[in-house]
Amino acid sequence: MPVIKHTHKYILRPTNNKGDKKLYFCALPDCSHFMPWLKGVLNKSSICWECEEEFLITQDIITPRESGYGIVKPRCLKCRGKVMDDSFDKILDGIL
Repeated sequence: MPVIKHTHKYILRPTNNKGDKKLYFCALPDCSHFMPWLKGVLNKSSICWECEEEFLITQDIITPRESGYGIVKPRCLKCRGKVMDDSFDKILDGIL
């Protein structure tokens, strides 16, 4: 199969039954590319799962806020910020 040059759209998946070994795989059809979790994808380009724009994966994008598992579907900072804003609005609605 010929290699097609493209920007990958990463998704985090466990590679064993325990779930303690993880790799980022490209989710695009006909692509078998994968990288180790965390260190392998840092400073690599990816396609955002929400807006479909290309962005650079940084430590704060793939590091989870609560669990140690990792961000499964990386989103750009703009889209990640929207999710955080929406969550904050929902919390405020519950309080007010």
